[in-house]
Amino acid sequence: MSDPELLRSRIRAAARAQNALLWVLVVLGVFFWSLGSPVLAALGAPTYIWLPLIPARLPSVAIWAAAPAVLFFILLAVFGTLRVCDEAISELKAAAPSEDEPDLQPNVLDYAIHTTAGSPALVKWLLGFAYPAYLTVFVAEASWLTYALASAARSLPGRWVLLALSAIEGVAVYAFTVLFWIRRFRRLAKKHRAA
Repeated sequence: MSDPELLRSRIRAAARAQNALLWVLVVLGVFFWSLGSPVLAALGAPTYIWLPLIPARLPSVAIWAAAPAVLFFILLAVFGTLRVCDEAISELKAAAPSEDEPDLQPNVLDYAIHTTAGSPALVKWLLGFAYPAYLTVFVAEASWLTYALASAARSLPGRWVLLALSAIEGVAVYAFTVLFWIRRFRRLAKKHRAA
């Protein structure tokens, strides 16, 4: 058995990383979506983009081509933080069975879906799917971007490498997403039966 204080520290660290990754996912998701927007293309979007922390102009098409691999990688990292938290919480419950499931470091999504004891049961149940639904939006975006990259008429250097990387990451993300939905349904069903 592990030290409960070390487990709490592990939960806090994973939750902080998860919070940052959720924000990065939103920012990059909007950014990558806008790069592929037909509206921007019609307006004559810049062919080169300056990014913070990178002292060079980058071709917007190269950034767009890397988008699915980047989104899938961030999704893998988010799922990693979820697994770390779940494992640490299970160990903490085994070490201190009297404790409830701790949310030692709530993130922005936790605050967005917060309910109270007086909240309607249906609202609580629906909000119980916020995490898988939120992540599924970005899985869908990364999938759409992968399809768009695969069907792009323009040949891009490194295109097949990026497609292969996106496919490998995507398969893992799809598996984690399906398992996450299944676990969430089971967890909420168990809570419902217990109530």
